Amino acid sequence: MVRVIVDSEAQSAGSPRSHSGLAKAPIQDGHQTCVLFLTDDPFLRGELDGRLEQLKLHPRWAATFEEALATTDGGWAPEVVVVDLLIPRTERYTICSELRAAFGVPVIVVGDQPSPSRATKLGADGFLNAPINPHSLTTIVRDILSSEPKTRP
Repeated sequence: MVRVIVDSEAQSAGSPRSHSGLAKAPIQDGHQTCVLFLTDDPFLRGELDGRLEQLKLHPRWAATFEEALATTDGGWAPEVVVVDLLIPRTERYTICSELRAAFGVPVIVVGDQPSPSRATKLGADGFLNAPINPHSLTTIVRDILSSEPKTRP
């Protein structure tokens, strides 16, 4: 499993690197990466929605776990899930494993306090500090996806 941590200091020092030892697979030019966001924060959605499309990330938004499951109706499938740890009524200790079981993709957690070790304990593949910087998000998504073994269809 790949673990990637991005925070403001790491981003300013350069791109994060995976320590998995897997060879990096190139991200195809023009490919829009499907990203599911599990958050109830309308400000976050408003700030990121248009910017993510410009960065070739195709977002879908859900405010609850049930809404997240419904995003796959119509054949859309996420390649990575980003979950806000502050979302109400979410069991923070199992959310990563529940999302991975439901979608079979890497999970990135967003927290308001720098706690990469907490993210690792939760089973996350990556961690971002809140508020989310769109370029940091793009970096971590691309790094995780290029490091993942290609076992998913």
